[in-house]
Amino acid sequence: MPVSEEDFEPTPPPRKNDVLFGAAEKFPMANACLNYAISDYGYREGYRRAGKLLAEYVCNECKHQDLLVYPIVHNYRHHLELMLKHLIGVGSYLSSRAITPEVKRLILRSHNLDQLWRALKPVLSAAAQAVGWNPDPDDIEGVESYVQQVHAVDKGSFAFRYATDTEGSPSLPGLTHLNIYQFAELMERLAKYLDTIAFGFSMEEDLKSEYETYLWSLQDEYYE
Repeated sequence: MPVSEEDFEPTPPPRKNDVLFGAAEKFPMANACLNYAISDYGYREGYRRAGKLLAEYVCNECKHQDLLVYPIVHNYRHHLELMLKHLIGVGSYLSSRAITPEVKRLILRSHNLDQLWRALKPVLSAAAQAVGWNPDPDDIEGVESYVQQVHAVDKGSFAFRYATDTEGSPSLPGLTHLNIYQFAELMERLAKYLDTIAFGFSMEEDLKSEYETYLWSLQDEYYE
């Protein structure tokens, strides 16, 4: 890689008046909008795209794979976790299933992909029946396999964030290699499948919400 003069320019140290958060005039196209909608979509999609962009960089440039593997896997894993939690919520609404306190605790506090998938599976089946969707059993089996594989390597969402666990043991015992191209390709396959379900459920959610609003308006007129 060629070396430029900028590589030798000193970087100024941090100063008390430097502003980390908020919009800035310098390079305004980099001003990101936050909290513009009450939705977790930005988080879900953001982590997925970060993982994809980093994987594309590694594969295109053929470098830094030993360093970027950690944020790549973690970003895709976190996207998967957020998607499972999202589908539990919207699937429960579509199937008119109450979210139990145990499942609510999973959504709010747990990083355990296996538990989240086991909570989602019956919800997914009920929601599919409610909206007239008949998923291919092989597809569901494939999703389950992917979730279990990721869970087996990273049970608590810490293995690719820290080199050691809370006991000081290696976070990734026995895992010596990971092909970033293959991992990202397959995780994109999983992400696209779940995203298709989420999109379809979102459309049905809007229709159900509009219908319920209409019914409430009729009730209000009746009691006037």
